[in-house]
Amino acid sequence: MQAINSTHPKIKALATRAMDFKESSDHCTGKTETWTEINFDTFARLMIEECIGVAGKNAQPSDPDLVSIDTLKSALRTHFGL
Repeated sequence: MQAINSTHPKIKALATRAMDFKESSDHCTGKTETWTEINFDTFARLMIEECIGVAGKNAQPSDPDLVSIDTLKSALRTHFGL
C-alpha cells in the first residue's frame, strides 16, 4: 500500500478516496498479491471538485459567479491547511 504523507486530513481523505485496488495472481504457485495505488486522475478530479466547492462558498452574495482572487486564495489555503 502506498503511504499517504500529508499533514492535513482533507488532503489525506481525498487521496484515500482516489485509491484503486490492484491484484496480481501467479497461476503457477497459486499466490495472489493485492495492493492499492493512488489514481492521480481521480485525485485531480476530486481536488478540483473540492476547490469548486470552496469557491462557491466564498462567492459574492450579489453575484454567485463572482469570487475575489485574494479571497479565493485565502479560502483555499485555509481549507487545505497551507
